[in-house]
Order: sequence, then structure tokens, then C-alpha cells
Amino acid sequence: MPTELDLWLEKVKGKHIHVLGLSGIEGYSFARFLLKHGLGGFTAHDFGEEDEYAQTFNALHLYLPRAERVKRLQEIKEWPVKFHWGQDYLKGIEQADFVFVPQNWFAYSQNQPVVGELIKKHPQRILHLAGLYHQLIACPLIAVTGSMGKSTTTKLLFEIFSALVSQQPGLFGNVYYGGNDRRSGQFLEQLDQIKASDLALLEVSNRQLKFRLPQGPKVGVITNIVPNHIEDHGSLKSYIQTKASLIEAQREDDICVLNWDDENSRELASTHRRRAI
Repeated sequence: MPTELDLWLEKVKGKHIHVLGLSGIEGYSFARFLLKHGLGGFTAHDFGEEDEYAQTFNALHLYLPRAERVKRLQEIKEWPVKFHWGQDYLKGIEQADFVFVPQNWFAYSQNQPVVGELIKKHPQRILHLAGLYHQLIACPLIAVTGSMGKSTTTKLLFEIFSALVSQQPGLFGNVYYGGNDRRSGQFLEQLDQIKASDLALLEVSNRQLKFRLPQGPKVGVITNIVPNHIEDHGSLKSYIQTKASLIEAQREDDICVLNWDDENSRELASTHRRRAI
């Protein structure tokens, strides 16, 4: 029986795919994911110049040892990919069947208004990291968001479950982790290796949640919701709604874990009573 990943790969096969932000962790991870599955020939965009790429890549991908970064940079030169650097950034994007957009796209003036209009008018053509994880992963996913503490909480959960697996073989298979900082890599290109018996931990930012999730995680965790990033959302109410979208996309048999000591998180429990812990 084909998996969600199999069906998705068949859907995008032969389509014109454009990847924004090749130097960033999200864009680079998605590019490697496509290449692993034989989907070369896509177009990769980066608003930096080609001769600046190595420096930017080294600064952003600190989860990789230096020797591995050197190796990966060399590999990129051999990729069967069309690159658009600097002044050619976003060239031809209007003709794309699918466009991968990183979470911080709106922070750069180069993306306005072209990418914004594309997201608004053609949301079905937009691909984003958190959405791909939630749609394609084959194992239970624990996703953590919050104004503060989400990185620490996600890493701590990863350490706890990894320790449990080592102490109680068979409890889970492998434990995967995806974070949101330069020292935390992604596991997108490993999706085809993940089994139903595995477990995945994912840190999810407010910027990632500005994109609509196709479905929620098996367990959604909100550490707290306090005034933060309001300039990205327009108001505290909008920011709270964005954070809450993580658990609003869940199914009835999923679980949400809320911080009872945090007023905004606690208020969400009243509308998610069946699933809230």
C-alpha cells in the first residue's frame, strides 16, 4: 500500500518546482530531499551572489561538522539543478507548479510583493517545512511551540525518549529530532526511512505556523503564549491564534499539552477540553 510520501512524490513528479532560500536550513533540506528521491531539475533561488554562498552556508549550518560542510558545498556544485543567484532571484517563479517557501520569507524585502501574492492567490502551490512533516511522516509526531522554551523543551524531550529507547529496547524504534536553530538540523530527507514504530520530535515556530498545516501532530505542546513577535502578526490576538493553530489542526484522538500556569495557554483548554492535558 503506498504511503503518504509515495503519493506526494508521485504528485510532484515531473512538475516545475522552485526552492527559495537555498542557503538556509529549510531550503537546503528540502533540496536534498528532492534530490534523494530523484526529483532533480528543479530551480533553486538564493538572493545572495554565487560567490557568497559558501560563507553564508557555513554560518547557517552549524549542526554539520566543518569537514561535512566542505563536502556538502562541493556536492552542491554537481547538483542537477538550475540556480538563480543575486539579480536573478525569483526569476520564473510565476511559472512554477510548486514553490517551497521558508518560514522567514517575509523578513526580506526581495520577497515582497511577489512571494506574498503567490501565497495569497495560489496557496495550493506553496510547500513549507512544517506542512511537509505533518503531512508525510509515518510515525507519531510530537510538535512543540511557544513564545519561550520551545527549543529547550523539544531537545529535552528528545533526550528523554532517546534514553527510554536505550533502557527499554522495543519501546520505540528510532527517535528523530528537528529544531529551529543553526545547531539543529532537519530530518526531512530521512522520511523514507521512518517507520510507524518510530517517534519524531519537532520544534515549530510562530513563523512556520503562519502557513496552514494539513493536519496537526499526534501530540501538540504549547509551552506558553506571551507577547512576542507581534510585529509579524499585527496584534496579540492574531499571534495567539497563530500559535493555537498547531492544536486546532489536530484530530479528535490527538493530544495537546498546555501550560496551566500561562493564562493564554490555559484559555485554550476550554475549547480543546477533550484532548487537553
